[in-house]
Amino acid sequence: MIRDACAPNPGFRTILVWKHDRFSRRREHAVVYKARLRDRGVRLVSISEPSDDTPSGRLLEAIIEGLVEYYSENLSEDVARGMREAALRGNFFGPKAPFGYRRVKTLDSSGRVRNTLEVVTEEAVTVLYVFQCSLEGRGLKEIGKDLDSRGITNRGRRWHRNSLHWLLTNEASTGMLVWGRRPTRVRNRDPVRVEGAWPAIVSREMFDQVQQCLAERAPVKRPVSQRPVFLLTGLLTCGSCGNQYMVHAAKSNRYFYYVCRTLHHWGAGACQTNYFNAPVTDQEFVRRFTQSLSSTSGLSWLADSATAEVRAAANDYSSVLDEVKTTLAGIDQLLEESRERLESQSLSTASTLPPLSFLQSRKEQLTALQNEVSRSARRIDQMAASYGADGEKYSMDGMLQEFLERLADGPVLEQREAIKLLVERIVVDCNGEFDIQTKVPLYIPP
Repeated sequence: MIRDACAPNPGFRTILVWKHDRFSRRREHAVVYKARLRDRGVRLVSISEPSDDTPSGRLLEAIIEGLVEYYSENLSEDVARGMREAALRGNFFGPKAPFGYRRVKTLDSSGRVRNTLEVVTEEAVTVLYVFQCSLEGRGLKEIGKDLDSRGITNRGRRWHRNSLHWLLTNEASTGMLVWGRRPTRVRNRDPVRVEGAWPAIVSREMFDQVQQCLAERAPVKRPVSQRPVFLLTGLLTCGSCGNQYMVHAAKSNRYFYYVCRTLHHWGAGACQTNYFNAPVTDQEFVRRFTQSLSSTSGLSWLADSATAEVRAAANDYSSVLDEVKTTLAGIDQLLEESRERLESQSLSTASTLPPLSFLQSRKEQLTALQNEVSRSARRIDQMAASYGADGEKYSMDGMLQEFLERLADGPVLEQREAIKLLVERIVVDCNGEFDIQTKVPLYIPP
């Protein structure tokens, strides 16, 4: 909806919502998207909570949105607390039963109906077989191919190494209920762990042995911040199956290859393409692409596009910053009024302190957002100054030379951004030949 509203010729000029919380329950999101809609001349109208487009109307709208966010966060905490208590009683909350089990309903000690798991004999045999194969030192891809050749499916689907890894590392097969692994669901609390919540398929000893075997066979992982970044990540597309390429590390991150996701996930024979050395492929692409840019005269699009993006970003950030400032001024006014009422004892402390603490928290969040938007706006102004008022500070030859220098010698991230300005995608056939599909007509030599 936002994308359609921000299009050059949107098919509508008004968005109707029943309440403001139907548009967004996050104040930061509401500020950003409403500013974008207002710049494009699209009105957002709440049917049950109407407000006019005046300073006082926008202040009332901001207060309503703040209360909606406060209610949403409180409700989330209450729901998480209730789910935690139910998990402590052995209630299974998963969206579907893990392989080897089916979900059934039963009564707990207090007489309440809860979900639990029941062993499926046919699937349990497969679970034991997978654990035994892992103890024998067989890899996940090898186990998956073995199961597929025997006609044993993952509930109608082929076995994938990710699904096998989850099967081998999920403690549910030992009868253990684990809930709340993600800290965002239950803040500042350890996960709930209930032993013997349902019948076990594998023993704890066997499960621990498999975890040790997986840890010993796992490749050494380098931290993401230390792994090299390659130019064509996200741009390469397989010409055989149409899937994207990914970067695959080998020999403990000493070598890196571009590999089709289909081939990487399903193994040899799944796709007719090959592995390509990532650094060599990047160098070959830069050579050919630089040659093509040096022989074309169609880069005026680059200057026009960059100037338009800078101007649009500057307008967006300016509108968002004005909206944040207006909201902050309203919150300051509400805080001052609440403090005056509290000092005059016209309101009780119990009824005043919770709104005061909430308003103060909202003020801190919006102040942080204001600082972030201000930094971005200053960066946009610097970019606009570098391009000049009319976007023609540099001549076309100078811009082309600067672009080619950045592509040849600049940091990898800057090279990637430069490439994405012109390249839509790159299709690679099984012989490693490029088909560079650009956003503007360019001559790509063979």
